[in-house]
Amino acid sequence: MNRTLRDLLVVAGGLCTSAATALVLWFLLHYLHFALYSVSYLFIPVGAIACGIAAGSGYYFAAQKLNHKATTLVLANLLSMSVATYFVVQYLHYSYLDVNGVSVRTVISFPTFLNVFLRNSTVGMLWGPQTGPLGAFGYVAVLLPIGGFAAGGYYLFSKLRVQPYCDRCGLYLQRRLLDSRYTVQPSEMNELFVTLKEYFRRREPVAAVNYFAKWGLNVPPPGWKLMVDIELYPCRRCLGEWVQFQGRTLIQDDWKAIGKFYVSGFFPKPATVAPAEPKTDIASAG
Repeated sequence: MNRTLRDLLVVAGGLCTSAATALVLWFLLHYLHFALYSVSYLFIPVGAIACGIAAGSGYYFAAQKLNHKATTLVLANLLSMSVATYFVVQYLHYSYLDVNGVSVRTVISFPTFLNVFLRNSTVGMLWGPQTGPLGAFGYVAVLLPIGGFAAGGYYLFSKLRVQPYCDRCGLYLQRRLLDSRYTVQPSEMNELFVTLKEYFRRREPVAAVNYFAKWGLNVPPPGWKLMVDIELYPCRRCLGEWVQFQGRTLIQDDWKAIGKFYVSGFFPKPATVAPAEPKTDIASAG
């Protein structure tokens, strides 16, 4: 597909969901007098964040489907679309608001309307009451929903950015293999990643995968709280492969990624998984 056409289609996807989100938010505000984007929890603008995600979702999915790499321009587009949605909602509210049968837009300008709107705006808390009119503080408080919209757009960008991508072919990659091995010794995991990072530095993915296949246990041992995932993402066009290792720890029944135990990279040739030695107890792991 032509690059210019692809870029236009991605932008069109973002504009569609941005417009749809703006219409839904305007409907809630105009007919139900409920500003979803103003809802906060412990001063976290959860409503605005959700709205920002909804507004930018079309751009995200179009970029993913059309293999548009997450670049600085993509970030700028996502942020601008998400934030612009907030102001589109306000303009729609201004355009269709009547007071005593008189259209507001025939009486005051949009900037004047924004001034009145911000000074009379309130902040709602989940499971709590609305505040009263904020007055001049409304100009400060409005940064909360605007920041929330922007945070929603950035969240989508961060998800797109971490997806394995082949720069040579311009394709997002699909996972071919996910496997896990386990240990109860933090020192073993530390030693593993020191070795894996050295293999990656030397551009030896096959050696890294073979080393991992013989490391640790292939079944969870008693008291296990540490595991390492391997994920392989082949490129269907050039046959290169993205190889990724991620260490995790068990915290309250949820596997949390450990930042320092992570290594990944793209290699021009596929990594072949060697048969793992079936270590099934702690003694054999030593």
